[in-house]
Amino acid sequence: MPGTDAEFSLYLHGLAEVPAGWRLFTHLTARSGQFLNGDHDPVENLVSLSDFSPGLYARDRVAVRVPANWPEGPLTVEVGLWRGRERAKTSGPHSLGDQVRVTTIEVQR
Repeated sequence: MPGTDAEFSLYLHGLAEVPAGWRLFTHLTARSGQFLNGDHDPVENLVSLSDFSPGLYARDRVAVRVPANWPEGPLTVEVGLWRGRERAKTSGPHSLGDQVRVTTIEVQR
């Protein structure tokens, strides 16, 4: 609901070392293109991606405040990696090229 937090968990699995400087982004995007920024370091800002070693699993809780005036409808959750103006390429069935669509949250009044 608008005026509350959208909460969900991401389950991360380190497949390879991540070079220093890369950060995780989390965006919640409405149909209109408006988005809410949930960028943070994993595990509630306690672990940088460069600390992830191959084989590591982590549950990352994400909470993003949905403004009180936010319209009803779906919010698509997309995640990826960024460094400066650069984004890492992604692949797989939910890839959008430089981010991955992970779920959709419905905003209702």
